[in-house]
Amino acid sequence: MIAPQHPDEYQYRYVECQTAVADDVLRLIEKAEKAGWSAAEAARAISDIAKALSRGFGNELRSND
Repeated sequence: MIAPQHPDEYQYRYVECQTAVADDVLRLIEKAEKAGWSAAEAARAISDIAKALSRGFGNELRSND
């Protein structure tokens, strides 16, 4: 995964972060499809999880495995 160009905020930092994580997210969706989920289901789940994480609810999302 690529790193940010600078440690501080800069104009395209958010877009570069999206680019950096995109391949891994696509691989995760492919993995979910192989397990039997649709790409749309996986994308919605990832979106919901990302929203919860950005709100600080990460611990509530962990499974009890």
